[in-house]
Amino acid sequence: MKLHVLATFAALLALAIAARAEGPGDCATNEVWKECVSSSCAEKACTRRVIPPFCTADCIFGCYCDDDHYRNAEGRCVTEEECPP
Repeated sequence: MKLHVLATFAALLALAIAARAEGPGDCATNEVWKECVSSSCAEKACTRRVIPPFCTADCIFGCYCDDDHYRNAEGRCVTEEECPP
């Protein structure tokens, strides 16, 4: 029981710290705020242009490329045409 309470407290503390780092109004160009999305399926990237059919069961939040953009090697959200071949 104590371990469950400690784990819940640690998770809530981590969420509170992360929430102060960025919020819905802090997203860059072509990014949108997403809450409780899978880290493996949150956005497409120039190196992975299709979101996989199976996603991890984690729950993260933050700024991610919108549906029409891809994360490039520099960390920006760009159009598919701007991705390297």
